[in-house]
Amino acid sequence: NRIEDFFYEKIDKKKPNRLSNLEYVGVDMVEAGNEFGPGIAYGGALIKVGQCQQKLGQIERDFISTAANCYIQPLRKFLEGEMKTISKEMAILETKR
Repeated sequence: NRIEDFFYEKIDKKKPNRLSNLEYVGVDMVEAGNEFGPGIAYGGALIKVGQCQQKLGQIERDFISTAANCYIQPLRKFLEGEMKTISKEMAILETKR
């Protein structure tokens, strides 16, 4: 994570969408393929692989977003709320021993 993401989270502002590393590689490969020319085998291969890299980058971003929404945020809420209660109860039990 970047510190920029932390600041956006704390000020409740939507962070700008950035391309993932795979998407950057894909964009560069497509550009290189277009420079070689789509009619040339190497240029065509660069374009196809670049498009696949872009798709993989988008899928990776979707996965990270889904994992954050379905697993990390509920876990964080649990740790912030219930964990304090559990710690207090454990301390009470320890003092009663």
